[in-house]
Amino acid sequence: MRYARLIIIFLLFSGCNSREKDSYNISDETEQVIPEELGVDSGVLADMIYHLRSQDRNVNSIVIKRYGKTILNADFYPQEPNDLHTITSISKSIVSLLVGIAIDKGIIKNENEPIRNFFPDKERLFDTDTKRSITIKDLLTMRSGICPGMDQGERFLDRFLKEETTLEYLLHGDLFDQPGTKFVYCSPGVAILIMILTRVTGKELDEYAREVLFEPLGITAFKYRTGEEVYRDSSGEFYLKSDDLAIIGELVLQNGRWKGKQMISGKWIRNSLKKQVVLPGNEGYGYLWWLREGNQSYIESQGRGGQRLYIFPDEKIVMVIYGSGFEPGGLLDYLNSAIISENAIPENLDANLKLEEQLEAAKQPTRLSGLQEIPDSCYVYFNREFEFLENETGLRKFEIDTSGSGVWQLKIHYNDRIKNSIVTRVIPFGIHGEYVTSVLEDVQTKAAARGGWTQGNYFYIDYYLFSEAHRYENIFYFANDTVRIKFADAGENVRPVLNKAVPVKN
Repeated sequence: MRYARLIIIFLLFSGCNSREKDSYNISDETEQVIPEELGVDSGVLADMIYHLRSQDRNVNSIVIKRYGKTILNADFYPQEPNDLHTITSISKSIVSLLVGIAIDKGIIKNENEPIRNFFPDKERLFDTDTKRSITIKDLLTMRSGICPGMDQGERFLDRFLKEETTLEYLLHGDLFDQPGTKFVYCSPGVAILIMILTRVTGKELDEYAREVLFEPLGITAFKYRTGEEVYRDSSGEFYLKSDDLAIIGELVLQNGRWKGKQMISGKWIRNSLKKQVVLPGNEGYGYLWWLREGNQSYIESQGRGGQRLYIFPDEKIVMVIYGSGFEPGGLLDYLNSAIISENAIPENLDANLKLEEQLEAAKQPTRLSGLQEIPDSCYVYFNREFEFLENETGLRKFEIDTSGSGVWQLKIHYNDRIKNSIVTRVIPFGIHGEYVTSVLEDVQTKAAARGGWTQGNYFYIDYYLFSEAHRYENIFYFANDTVRIKFADAGENVRPVLNKAVPVKN
């Protein structure tokens, strides 16, 4: 048990002296230590893990580092330590760092440079003074004027994703606002930054990130969306291990330094974390970073599904959370309660053992409760192909295949909007409420799925596409040779959609 070994070491040396805050150096090392050694209460962290487990929250992993050392590294089933996980819109903050590196290297003059300078072959698109005035800084601060409004910004992205062109679509008409004046969360603006980086470096974004950011930090395992959607999906390009994302947080916390080397200029980090835009509640926005104020001030990068990178400069803490439809705000209350001192606090063997038990329990799969025997009358709906009536979800057909012993398969045919074709997804699931893990061929991603007949007289299938930050719940109601399916995705935080399907006529 890793904590048990650390406890013995801590008991030997705690109490010998009291280290002042100034004697701590923010470390480059990846070692894990007892939380009490760095002034944090293990018992509160154990309570946090128990709270998440008992409520079956859609959290996948949590990493907390203080003074550069890991005090918590929790993975929740089915997430495993080496699994890559989408960081969704946290990718925007990484794009910000890459822009800063490009400026440091002189590839880009500065953030005030007009974006038209990078598209000489598309000069016709910059046909007004307002379009010609859009700068890199406007894109970094979400004030470019190219998106229609806060309530429509991401729906605008959905339309943008479906277009055959990118820059042409964004600039084909008048801007919605004067550049540099109005904050509107705008993912397509980050897509333009990616285009600029690709043009000035002569490399795809992942190649450039590997060369100037990831490899210098020792990050060797990552994934990046490739193909025709590279520029279009600016919310989820990068997939990282949670402890590797924490290293990026450490880089920012250390003002751009890593292992004694200034990887990104301190000036860029300071400008990035400066309140470039004042938002309601005295909060702010920097260069693709959220700046929060309250009981304590902190820096945040966030993404769909519960992805969070928190940086607490005063407490010298970095916290990473991965989820699949999880709102992690309440976890900050636990963190605040756990921080006791800037220095080491007395050991607490019981609390450490409690934390170790909770970490081990988090790795174990949960099981659906309250399942019943499937009524004989419902078997007529299995091993048959059903066709969805017209719907907006892209679903076309489905079948529940019962040929396996204890493991059945849900087969879904859906319209892939990127490939523009009908794709089949085969999802093995445990029929007795126990998760079964597999790799889904259509997306080459690990999934865990379970199902069974519930007390509400419906068939339930829950499948967790955790590395993609999706958790799908499918409820099947059988009646009169038709099936009604309630479909929801916790990762997208949208209301359940009720669809109807009828047998396919042979």
